[in-house]
Amino acid sequence: MKDNKGALKENRTLPAIFLAACELAAGKGSVDEKTLHKKLRIRIPTAIKIICTMDIAGYLGERKGKGFVFSCGKCNLEEVRGRVAALGSKYLPLVESDEAFAETGYDGYVRGILLPALKTGIFYGSLSVTFLERKLSVVYERACEVYDLLGVAGFLGADDEINPGRKLMTIGYDGYDAVYARAESRK
Repeated sequence: MKDNKGALKENRTLPAIFLAACELAAGKGSVDEKTLHKKLRIRIPTAIKIICTMDIAGYLGERKGKGFVFSCGKCNLEEVRGRVAALGSKYLPLVESDEAFAETGYDGYVRGILLPALKTGIFYGSLSVTFLERKLSVVYERACEVYDLLGVAGFLGADDEINPGRKLMTIGYDGYDAVYARAESRK
């Protein structure tokens, strides 16, 4: 699907793709980017971003071949459905080429994008798309993507009454340390 400027986009929002991926992985017991690519008809970079988000949310177990064991006990699909509905995202993510994303990859996306965004939110107590855009020095599209992924992973909560437009973080430094340790164990 292309937008009015000719940029290639996925045909669903990231939260909708994340929910579909969780449902697929729960049924299969494992998840890998090629299966998500084929079954959900999404690009490989988008599939990797979804798997990165599942990992920081704690839904993935050990590596199994080129994929991961999916931990159904940690992923409550009803909670994920609720988070997807609460986000109400209408943003259709841009598609990166496989070649361009290969340089970043799984480790680069977790350590270079998701963990810094999560740490920023914990430091300031809340996040919004424009706040991420400014603090991480990323373009609006990347900020939307990261915000949606952190939201479906369960890290964004209620509206911040002090800072309108932002959502409060549901994780503190102790939780971040656990997420960081899990990411480091994937090296």
